[in-house]
Amino acid sequence: MDSNIFAFSFEHEADQSLAFNRRPWTLCGAHLVLKRWNPILTWQEIDFNSSTFWVQVGFVGEPRIQWQRFVRIRVDIDLTSPLSPGFFLPRYNHQDLWIGLKYERLPGMCYRCSVIGHDTRDCVRDEKMLWNEFCLLFLAYGHWIRMENAESPPGIYACPPCNAIEAMLTPPHLTGELDQEACPIVTGEPYTTTSEVCPVIDELDNSSVVVDSGPKDVAPFARLLEKTLMGKSGGVCMFWSSEISINILEFNFEMIAVSISNVVCSWTLVGFYGPPNQSKCFRAWSNLFALLNSISRPWLCFGDFNLVANGDENEGGRGGSYSTPNFFQELLFDFGEINLGFSGNKFTWCNNRWGKNYIREKLDRGVANNLWRLAFPRNSVLHLGALNSDHTPLFIDTNPPDSFSFRPFRFEAIWTGDPRCYCVIDESWQCNYAGSDCFNLVKKQFHTTQALKKWNKNVFGHCQFHIKELSLKLKAAQGEVASEADVFKVALIQNELNQWLARSEALWKQKSRESWLKFGDRNSMFFHTSTIIRRRHNAIDAILSDSGEWLVKLFDIKPFVVNKFQQLFLAEGIDCPEDLLGLIPPSISPKDNVMLCRIPDFQEIKETMFGRQSNKAPGPDGLPPLFYKTYWDIVGGDVSKAVQSFFQQGHLLKEMNNTFIVLIPKTSNPSSINQFRPISLCNSVYKVISKILVFRLRPLLANLISPCQSAFVPGRWIAENHVIVQELLHSFKKRKVKGGFVVMKIDLQKAYDRVSWDFLRIVLRNFGFCPTFTNWILECVSTVSFSVLVNGGTTNHFYPTRGIRQGDPLSPYLFILCQEVLSRLIEKECLAGSLKGVKMNLAGPAFTHVMDRRRVIKQILHMKKAPPNAIYLGDPLFPSASRVKYFQYLLNKVESRLTGWRSKMLSWAGHCTMINSVVSAIPVPSFSTFDVPASICNKLDASTHRFWWNPKKTSGSKYKVRGGWMRHEPFKNASSTWRAIERLRPVINFLPCPKDASVQHGSLIVSNLIIQSSKSWNVPLLTELFDPVSVKAICRIPIPLAYKQDKLVWVANSKGEFSMKSATKVIQALVLAVPCDPVWKLLWKSEPLKRLKTFIWRIDSDTLPTNLKLHLKMGIGDPCCPLCLGAEESTVHLFFKCPVTRAICPHVCLPSIEIASHTSIQMAFTLETIWAFKNHLVHPGPEVSILATVKELEFRIAEHVGARGPGCSANTHSSALWHPPDPGFIKVNVNASVSSLGSVLSAVARSDSGQVVRA
Repeated sequence: MDSNIFAFSFEHEADQSLAFNRRPWTLCGAHLVLKRWNPILTWQEIDFNSSTFWVQVGFVGEPRIQWQRFVRIRVDIDLTSPLSPGFFLPRYNHQDLWIGLKYERLPGMCYRCSVIGHDTRDCVRDEKMLWNEFCLLFLAYGHWIRMENAESPPGIYACPPCNAIEAMLTPPHLTGELDQEACPIVTGEPYTTTSEVCPVIDELDNSSVVVDSGPKDVAPFARLLEKTLMGKSGGVCMFWSSEISINILEFNFEMIAVSISNVVCSWTLVGFYGPPNQSKCFRAWSNLFALLNSISRPWLCFGDFNLVANGDENEGGRGGSYSTPNFFQELLFDFGEINLGFSGNKFTWCNNRWGKNYIREKLDRGVANNLWRLAFPRNSVLHLGALNSDHTPLFIDTNPPDSFSFRPFRFEAIWTGDPRCYCVIDESWQCNYAGSDCFNLVKKQFHTTQALKKWNKNVFGHCQFHIKELSLKLKAAQGEVASEADVFKVALIQNELNQWLARSEALWKQKSRESWLKFGDRNSMFFHTSTIIRRRHNAIDAILSDSGEWLVKLFDIKPFVVNKFQQLFLAEGIDCPEDLLGLIPPSISPKDNVMLCRIPDFQEIKETMFGRQSNKAPGPDGLPPLFYKTYWDIVGGDVSKAVQSFFQQGHLLKEMNNTFIVLIPKTSNPSSINQFRPISLCNSVYKVISKILVFRLRPLLANLISPCQSAFVPGRWIAENHVIVQELLHSFKKRKVKGGFVVMKIDLQKAYDRVSWDFLRIVLRNFGFCPTFTNWILECVSTVSFSVLVNGGTTNHFYPTRGIRQGDPLSPYLFILCQEVLSRLIEKECLAGSLKGVKMNLAGPAFTHVMDRRRVIKQILHMKKAPPNAIYLGDPLFPSASRVKYFQYLLNKVESRLTGWRSKMLSWAGHCTMINSVVSAIPVPSFSTFDVPASICNKLDASTHRFWWNPKKTSGSKYKVRGGWMRHEPFKNASSTWRAIERLRPVINFLPCPKDASVQHGSLIVSNLIIQSSKSWNVPLLTELFDPVSVKAICRIPIPLAYKQDKLVWVANSKGEFSMKSATKVIQALVLAVPCDPVWKLLWKSEPLKRLKTFIWRIDSDTLPTNLKLHLKMGIGDPCCPLCLGAEESTVHLFFKCPVTRAICPHVCLPSIEIASHTSIQMAFTLETIWAFKNHLVHPGPEVSILATVKELEFRIAEHVGARGPGCSANTHSSALWHPPDPGFIKVNVNASVSSLGSVLSAVARSDSGQVVRA
């Protein structure tokens, strides 16, 4: 009838009503305004300014069911007026609730004025804004008003997130019709054209196309950047919203890199595709390395890398070769990248095959540098469900929603450095309360924590605020005229700033839990990054429920976790005889019970508290041992009274035994609650009680626990169990027995948490513990209450009815006492003949086993076959054909600690401490029981060297009992473990044999060699039995006045007892002895920090990049000294001969062995200051004067000496080994002992051959 005016006629009135009732209609993507035509009117007189729409109104009901529900109504809307996006519903005593309106089949409209019929580009009106409940402005209109979009307006924070992530984490099973609600089909509206995209894209090649999203299903994205397909190879693309400002940096078939600017920071996003083709792989990774190397700000790199980091990320198939270059590992180390981790399914790709051909790998991931992690500390990565694809999508959220959780109070270590904190604690602790000593202590703790929180908020303040304020003052003071008063003012500001910087470092160090680094640089960045990584590693972003659904909301995760632990700690009925079938006879004597039940005095309580680590994580009271150690003169009396009250009355206040449960992941990315280890955080005062009980119980364990249990029993070596198991498995392979062998590996899941309190009481009573001690134990175990910490937030307390806590010092010892019942029950069945022991040979001992058919055992016992990578005591149980592959786990463990971001942030001294304290201890358990291949050892050394240098790129018996192992030939079919032990014979050949310690005369003893009347040696008899040298040595031995039983002693140990530690030191002294310069011994034992020691080592080794060194080695620069311009800048000249640097400290001299401790500290700081002074003058920067440098040096030396104090020395003194003197000399060793009863002086003189000359 006219432009865009149509008339419809119907043959039947029912058809007309049906079409009219099914409004609204769309025609070619446009909205159709449908009106009934009254015949008396012309079509120009019909009102087309209104139309009918279906509107979804958010339903307000119960909080648990109102999400994703709505009321659907059909209304007539004025097309000339703006649409309503929704409204805030006021509620009494609650925040206003946003009721959003979503319109179905909404046509193209203007998001600026919300009027249907014209585009945003043609609108001249201002954008309409709304106020949310937090008084913040946000856009009123956007794509969220459409029914097809599940988002809420950007200013609405109170609305719960939608369930889209949950639906994608758990994809529907393709049985019957596809669930449309789980993954809705989204139809977008016309968006902007190509001309609106960033002009940078015009410079790209022809294969790079920026397209209008138009009819594609990509809403709500308004921009699309894609590479066209090439043959069967897929392209790459990136969508982004028009509200985001980006700048394209790189665009090709393997990579899209864009620069993003937002309110947080400007950062770079890199989408990467690693080609599976080896010929293209090197080029793609080289381009990625070059791009990341040019970025100095925060960046995030994600995508399909087509590489696995290690063998754990591959399941099925042949696996890659260990000699193949791993570009991803190089990326992590060389650029200091941090793996973001993930939540959800472990693998991101599968080949969609079945059976033996089924392969799964983790190829998709996200990594970022430390700057990006610090800018987005709460980021999360979710592996969604794979729908119609072999790859799993990644959902990376830079700022995921987080519901409010109460954070418990924590005493900060930095408060101890402020004298005002002492006054606050002293004043608040003086309050007294009526009640028991335990009740009085709990009330004082609560009153003090409240006072500390108030003081911290109103007085102490935030570290970063003080640092920023002092930095501005320092900058202004340094810009003034350089006079002596100004220099002194700058030094005072610098000193105060250093104090706050040290407090900031101590704050983040306490939060990071990096206990291996005791002293060192003020590396706040390292501790801050460690804290962020540790929190993200322990965070629970998604967890698999019992029904197989993924829970991603904290609102759902918290009750699920609490419910699981409530069920775990719920007691089950047990039927246990009171006498335990006579398995455990009483073993505790009355004398032992008297010792156990002694009331501790104040000194014992203080020593127990001071023996704990200062910054251990506190319990619900928030007070770590550092608090009690620092303010013991204030709180010590009440603490001691409360502890003594427990031992006197046998009652423990429940508030003292409140406990937090923190969930520590057992695996890198846990998915179920069983993959978390529940660690209990007990209050410090309770741990003092528990420690006292442990100190009394531990000496008795050796007489209570059978030899088959080695854990936690003093004097036993748990690695022996691993050797026995390996030998048993090896003997099974060699022996041919009808039916074969079956070994059951029993893993006691949640063993601590399932211990019955009634069973524990019966066990303690059968061992013979008196009722008083038993009551103390049960009181510690049964008065506990738990609160689970989920992502740092607390939950409601609940009370268990069984279980002992991991984290309680008592728990390991109570558990092995309970496990002893199982051990003795097996022994009883063996003696009765119900069980038989398997022997590795006829003369060897028998080990218990069960022989039956494998299928029957699996059906009856409901057991599954152990996987090839089964673990026993931290090491693989079944050796593989490839020994290199078998020990690959050692390399993975070491490289997981030697990460690139640690290498970038730690100094040389930090590298040294990390290697000595952490890395070198990782392979020790495996080295003690396995013969690790040399190739693995070389790779371990290579990883350690790379971390240090940080380079840049352009039991049955195996021998005859009476014959002796040292003289027996190894068996031909010996296992690899025993062959490794055999290879140690040349190393430990120095050990004394029984023959060497015996005398050939059968009845002759030492007393026969002594003339008893004169207490002197029988020289004639000695001359007859020994050679002249031995006779002289024996005659110099003083004869004791009292008679003592003769015994063999181990001279390398002060106690005369053999130990593996002392034997290792002897081996190192004899086999691995390396001549050492006394200057180096002095350096490593001196007082300065390891950072300064490393710097002095670089000076003595002449490895500093001086001008002369750069000129000789690299042929660049002028070798002349830039300070005096009078000589070549060598190491000796710069530090000891240059007249300019001599002005800093005129008394600096060459290293000498006679340097005193305080002088070595001064010299180390002086040398470092000279190097920094030279660099400040050479490189552009603020001008530095010698006077200011000297003042800063004095402050640093005084600060260092004052900070370490008399009790802060980190030096450890090892037992000295005797070394012979030079040829022709006599060495005299002396010792003295002085007491009130007298004094003793002893001396021994030895020749260069070690023979005693005189004693």
